[in-house]
Amino acid sequence: MSHNPSQADHPVHSFLASFTAAWNANDLDNVRALLHPDLYAESHRSFTALGSVRGSDAHEAVLSFHVAAPYCAFEVVETRPDGHAAGRFLLNDGGVAELEIPVVLHLVEGLLVQCATFDASDVDDAVALLDEWATA
Repeated sequence: MSHNPSQADHPVHSFLASFTAAWNANDLDNVRALLHPDLYAESHRSFTALGSVRGSDAHEAVLSFHVAAPYCAFEVVETRPDGHAAGRFLLNDGGVAELEIPVVLHLVEGLLVQCATFDASDVDDAVALLDEWATA
């Protein structure tokens, strides 16, 4: 993904910078402040029974990645000016094992309103959903 100075002030980039900084600092209060009260989260991961959740349950689902692994980072992979982005959570148990979880994000007025997670092997599905959201 490339950035240029003219993109830096775009609301999507501003949100992602704030979210990434808060997430990677384990500042879950500031992460929670970036989540829409009626956030919709869905999981397409094969080993989870989450399905889809909304509101406070969705907040807890997003924040649960920090509970799942002692070391959890977020990286931006792609941004789109229409309020959509793709990223990945990187979970590490403190040793060598690392799990990558692709995520697509839909942002409105500086808040995360919708997100979906995928298995690392399903990046094509994540990109397809990102494209679908962008054309909806």
